[in-house]
Amino acid sequence: MSALKKTARLPVALICLWAILWPQSAPALVQAERDRAVQKYYEQKASIDAASGQRHLAIGEWCVNKGLLEQARQEFARAISLGRGSAQEKATAALGALEALTPDQIKKRFHPPSGKELKLFRLKVAKAALDDRRGSKKLADAAWAAGESLADVAAAGYGRLIDGARTIPEIDGEGRIVLDVGPVPAPVSKAVCDAGGAITINGRPRIRTAFLRRVPSVDVLYMAECDDLALFSEKGLDEAVALHAVGAALLPYLKKDLGAEPDRGLHVCVFHSTASYDEYCAQSGHPEYTVSNGFTNLEDFLSVVRVPDKNGRALTDFQVQSIVLHELVHLFQFAVTATPMPSWYAEGIAETYGGVGTYQWAAGSKRLRIGGLVERRRIDALRVPGNLIGLDEFLRLEARNLHALDRAMTERFYTQSWAFLRFLRKGAGRTAARKLAAWETDCQNNRLDSAEAQRRFTIAFGKNMKSLERDFIKFVETL
Repeated sequence: MSALKKTARLPVALICLWAILWPQSAPALVQAERDRAVQKYYEQKASIDAASGQRHLAIGEWCVNKGLLEQARQEFARAISLGRGSAQEKATAALGALEALTPDQIKKRFHPPSGKELKLFRLKVAKAALDDRRGSKKLADAAWAAGESLADVAAAGYGRLIDGARTIPEIDGEGRIVLDVGPVPAPVSKAVCDAGGAITINGRPRIRTAFLRRVPSVDVLYMAECDDLALFSEKGLDEAVALHAVGAALLPYLKKDLGAEPDRGLHVCVFHSTASYDEYCAQSGHPEYTVSNGFTNLEDFLSVVRVPDKNGRALTDFQVQSIVLHELVHLFQFAVTATPMPSWYAEGIAETYGGVGTYQWAAGSKRLRIGGLVERRRIDALRVPGNLIGLDEFLRLEARNLHALDRAMTERFYTQSWAFLRFLRKGAGRTAARKLAAWETDCQNNRLDSAEAQRRFTIAFGKNMKSLERDFIKFVETL
């Protein structure tokens, strides 16, 4: 289950009583120093903005020289939004020139990036992002030094850094929030924590990032993490460690099969309270998912899982594991694909790696095997005459619209999504597999909407859609 809603939010936890931090009046000497600090802040901001714009402009120009169209657009857009001066002007002109290209010109000059090119591109972007965060930290520190004149600027700056942290920031012995680019001043950190910004994770105080602020009733969580994945559990550390192990074992398969890897850490949270799960759904603006066992929310870049299930029934450890893997695949795929994919594909790929029966996990050796068939009962249900959804209707269905309606129809859609993707990859012949791979690459590297992605799929397979449907029906009978 996935959600594609994206909205912009101010860091609510940083709405603090700044009057406590600075007196209403100050001696003339102190005020003069603050005036100089304000001037220094704006001088620094101009310099840092210019440097940030130049960094992303340079990456965009590198992308053009390498023939990477979508990556060039992305970096020029960043240079425009983050930069100023000549870098911003050059990026605006460069982006305009790209948008003016005809399809024939694009075809001649640009190509889908290779794995090596993508890896190098992501290394460049990661380094630029770290330099951007360092610059943002310097600006927030400068605004803090300027006192109450720039208090709101400092608050917003620290807030963005906290919310954009790759891992959940800890609070050190001095009461400071510790980021990868340095600590937040103790008075600001205290104001954030006093405003409800702290949570206990593995027995230690940590700061609430955006998704944790959506569950203010949850005071304690347990976490297992590595560079690529953080797994949170409301139940206990043992569950967090166990689920993290199988999730981390899946990531190398996804990196290889999808030919890319996320440029940020992946977060999954398992709630063992229906109230906590429902609270997150409501606070994140997705009350429709209270009828589901979990969903993936791109706004917070987080997958959430609910135990027990929507009907109050207990789930086995294996069932929880399967839901976690299903949602983790969604999160990974969204991280590496520029296009929000049609529902059948998104659910098909999630079931390919996370469907019950499709994988085997040996906890002792931490060995994961993938590529199996979904449960036999689901395949048998799909093979009942009349249960296969007609291909035209199937390709247009949205999973999120099915959950509150017909449970059996929902399960059939998920099973058929898995079967159809497996058919295209392994059962429809080399030509179909190549067309699918080309379409996947197109969607991965270009920012299309879901409808356009589906249109391009139909164009790729349209001439043979009827025969494709007949062959698919036969394929299902062989499963």
